[in-house]
Amino acid sequence: MRKELEEKLLNCNSIFEFITMYFGLSYQEKISIFTEELTIPNGTEFYRIRKKHGFNNTNRNDPKEWAPVPSNIARQGRFNSNKQSILYVASSQDFLEREVGLNVNEEYYLGKYVCRKSFKVGTTLCKNSFVNSIIHKLAMSVQNKDSFTDLENNLVEDYYKKQVSIRPNDMWKDMLSPFYNYKLLSNIYDMTNKIGKLLISKYENGFRYASVFQSPMELSGGPSIITFDGKEYGNYAITEKGYSNIEFISAEEKKCSKILDLSLMIKTFSEE
Repeated sequence: MRKELEEKLLNCNSIFEFITMYFGLSYQEKISIFTEELTIPNGTEFYRIRKKHGFNNTNRNDPKEWAPVPSNIARQGRFNSNKQSILYVASSQDFLEREVGLNVNEEYYLGKYVCRKSFKVGTTLCKNSFVNSIIHKLAMSVQNKDSFTDLENNLVEDYYKKQVSIRPNDMWKDMLSPFYNYKLLSNIYDMTNKIGKLLISKYENGFRYASVFQSPMELSGGPSIITFDGKEYGNYAITEKGYSNIEFISAEEKKCSKILDLSLMIKTFSEE
């Protein structure tokens, strides 16, 4: 993206203006800040959770249950619209219980996959782009406050009220913006679906993204990607073509023992 266009985007007066301009440039002028790709090596493990309640197949290890949802019954998700088949998996099981909204003592199945053939995917986070960092934070955003505990929601609400103005030029460095973006946009998934469409049009196997419920939080814009615990976990939106490189191994029955508490992290960042 040309420097003058990047500066124009960063100087928008609101996130709504930024999004409108960004997608206009992306589709009309074929401009995109998604310029990096990752190789998923052979042997990489992935995980996915399915709640036991509502899992109607007596065979939890049926591979069909763990494959991408058929397009005719696919419902809107973070990066897929209705009737669009995408499989969401993670490189770590540590944060999945919170991501899928499990309650303590709720039973679930943890599915495990293995990459059998190395393949390339895109990523929502690229270096040397403040515009990309903003898009990345939008892609990470929670859909609504129901994703929070009462304590977390109160912390986010208090922090949000202190923001005099919320402009794109400031959002790239605001570690808590993924927690309040749902207040700025009526339907986060309508926007993240557009991000997914842009990425899949360029990377046919899918792409990596981060979840706001994961640790670390990720920050970029400069020549490196900073992760606050030194590890780069990742979620992946995998297309049916990308899934041809992956094999489902087995599903383990488990029970949620505790919910990841983000209140300390939110409180720490809100006080900085």
